[in-house]
Formats: sequence, C-alpha cells, structure tokens
Amino acid sequence: MKDKLDISDQDVYEAMREIEGYIDISMSDFRELYEHTYKHAVKRILHSTRLDEIMTSDVISVTEQTGMPEIIRAMASGSISGLPVVDAENHVVGVVSEKDIFRALGGKKDVGFWDILTNCMEVNKCLLRSVAGQTAGEIMSSPAITLKVGDSAQDAVRLFKGKAINRLPVVDEDNILEGIVTRTDLLHAHLNIDEQ
Repeated sequence: MKDKLDISDQDVYEAMREIEGYIDISMSDFRELYEHTYKHAVKRILHSTRLDEIMTSDVISVTEQTGMPEIIRAMASGSISGLPVVDAENHVVGVVSEKDIFRALGGKKDVGFWDILTNCMEVNKCLLRSVAGQTAGEIMSSPAITLKVGDSAQDAVRLFKGKAINRLPVVDEDNILEGIVTRTDLLHAHLNIDEQ
C-alpha cells in the first residue's frame, strides 16, 4: 500500500483546479494546496484499495434457522454488533444486527439497550423472553446490502453513508460470503494512510 500513498501529479492538478485565481506559493497558499491535494490522494487511494485488502475473512455467520439464543451468543463471542445470514450454500440472504434484535423486541426502531434493561429489571417484563423462539430468518434485514470482493473501499464508504449501515458482507460473483467490511475496517485503512 506504500506506493499508493505517493501524491500523484493528477492529485496536485485536481487540487489546483479547485483553488480559484492565481496561485502564489505563500505558506497559506501551500497549506491550502496541500489540503486539497491530500483529499484527492486519499480519495484515489480509497478508490484503488480493494475490499479484499481490508475486509475480515474469518466471518461469523448464522443461517436462517439459527435461534435467538445462538445469534446472541455468536455476537457476544465475537464482540460484534451484527452478522451475515447465509443459506446452505453460503449465499448471503440477509444480515442480523443489534437494530434488528431491538426492532424484534419492541416492534419499532427506537427501542434501545437501556429500554431492554429497564424492562428486564421489572418482574415478568423481560422483552428478551418475547423473542427467544425467533430465528435469524424472522428478524434479519433482507435482502442484504453487499459488495463484491473487487469493489473498492470508496464503494463501501458511499454505501455506509447512503444506507446508514455499519457492516457490509463481501461476496464473490456467485453471492457466496467471502468476508465482511465494517466502518472500523475503513477507519483502520484511513489511519494506515495517515501513518504512512
């Protein structure tokens, strides 16, 4: 990834096109030029960074038949807030996230962790009991929003922003699960750019 971090002539050219008027190379002009150039370099790097370079390949997933206790255990054991749902051939058919579980518990999006704890502290009002028999197939978000292995980190950024999601299953051409990319993965990729 080191050679991707070099600022290209194209990055400088694009940055210069954004600055109005004649460029006098004073310190403030240089700083402005550098900021624009850096922005273009990061955009180019994210566009040229493939998801298979930053994704997690060892993915915890569940099937549509997986019950709620197993889903919660899988999330807890991996310290994750969501996971892909796959069929028998490992095709991604949906995603189960904390939001999906909260929605199943309260029937609405705005049920949160503290609501669940408050209700569980009251005798016979634990919301978790109401969904204990449900499966991933019943609560998952479907169809899953996915990206292909060869797609770029910039593609992921656009989807995260546009769809307000936190994770994207990464699939091959046959929709078979290959990995997962999260906002955290993108943050680490960006921090690696800054460090280099």
